[in-house]
Amino acid sequence: MIVDAGGWSERRADNREIATRVFLEGMQELGLQVANVAGRDLIGGPEEFDALRAGIAVHFVSANIHVDAQPLVERFHVYERQLNGRTVRIGVTGVTSPSRTALEQWKNTPRALDFRDPVEAAGAVLDEMRASTDIQVLLAELPPRILDQIVAAAEGYDLLISSLGRLQETTPLGPTPAMIAPGNRCKQLAWVNVQLNGDQVEIVGGEVVDLDEKVEDHPATAARVLELKERVSAAAGNPEGRVSATEAEVGAVARPRDSAISP
Repeated sequence: MIVDAGGWSERRADNREIATRVFLEGMQELGLQVANVAGRDLIGGPEEFDALRAGIAVHFVSANIHVDAQPLVERFHVYERQLNGRTVRIGVTGVTSPSRTALEQWKNTPRALDFRDPVEAAGAVLDEMRASTDIQVLLAELPPRILDQIVAAAEGYDLLISSLGRLQETTPLGPTPAMIAPGNRCKQLAWVNVQLNGDQVEIVGGEVVDLDEKVEDHPATAARVLELKERVSAAAGNPEGRVSATEAEVGAVARPRDSAISP
């Protein structure tokens, strides 16, 4: 299972929509299944957000973003996997810190954007997920120190993945809960193997991979990335092919950003 903890939107306004769309399409091709919605992913306003999601099969989740008093996207998504004749159900949700820029962009639209307390929201959705899942995962565009507060206030999450804060260069092993923070520069990929023994969830393997040093470019994927970059350049009025989107965002099509979970 491949997930993104949030912050997938291009920050620069001049080509944000096309660069973000290209990134999402590329990550979808590489198998991205669930993505958290971060505050910064909403800075283009409601019409841009709706356009970005159109035709994308990735499941977007958020427990603490509401529009017109209703959840913006799925509060959590349940992924099922058959293992040794048993159906294992993984519940994935997400939370984010508020974005002042997003609130400004949505303020003069008919849709009222609201960021609720992420610690409280994480606890509330966990109570719902427990009833229908075996493993609970929280994606968070929050620094690890806030995730520590969530662990203390909402006991029960097995895996917490942060897209902010300092890079943690190793993945924990042993019984959960476990926290992963692979950084936010598109330079590292974290993966873990999760084992379920009865009701006990345990991390039995994992690594934070430095992509530039350890992973060779895949020729077919590299060609696809070049094609996507050219698309961004053309949309930005740059027919000579100079890439105007940030290398970190568009190049990340070949470099998954956050974490993969392998039950």
